[in-house]
Amino acid sequence: MSKFINLWEIRHQSHSYISWLQNWPLRNIKEQEIEAALVASGIVDDIDVASVFEIGVGACTNLMLAKRLMPKVTLAGNDLVPEKIIRHIGKEWENKIDVMGIDTATLFATQTFHPDLFMTIDHAMHLDTETVANAMEKLDKEWKPKYILIREANMTVTQSDENSNLPRLGHVYSLPSYDMIYDAKSACLPRKTMQDGFFYFIRVYKRR
Repeated sequence: MSKFINLWEIRHQSHSYISWLQNWPLRNIKEQEIEAALVASGIVDDIDVASVFEIGVGACTNLMLAKRLMPKVTLAGNDLVPEKIIRHIGKEWENKIDVMGIDTATLFATQTFHPDLFMTIDHAMHLDTETVANAMEKLDKEWKPKYILIREANMTVTQSDENSNLPRLGHVYSLPSYDMIYDAKSACLPRKTMQDGFFYFIRVYKRR
């Protein structure tokens, strides 16, 4: 079970949390950057990409973006409160996205999927180091997606704020079987309280 799961269960109980994700002021910028990554890396034009899996789907906005760019793909992911997410995304998307009610640590410990595209967007930075390391190893050795898109925080160990009520951690994303084919720095600004050198990156990896 993820180390910070209790904090996120409390956050998810807020009636406004999913709505806040849907209406985040920088959402448009983030989605433009993700779209640019998916296009520039060739994923959108890859006819073999038929399935997308995202960890920590939140309001499902990233999966919706993937569907708009690649209408034929199937969508799946995990989060703690799938029933609340389904209520917010509406009937149009209810049967298009398979959201599993399971935390990410348990997902990788108990499940194996083989998506063509795997995504973690603003999620891994809220997980503990062990969970992310285990997830990367499972992706590399068992899940083996063709592409991996990571949009997370670039932080040093000293910048990580594990003890806050919204933990953000920097991680090493070790993927020995993959080549990085896209790397960009996000224009989304970090919180004012973070130290210099903190930013969001967007990287795409392709399996060799």
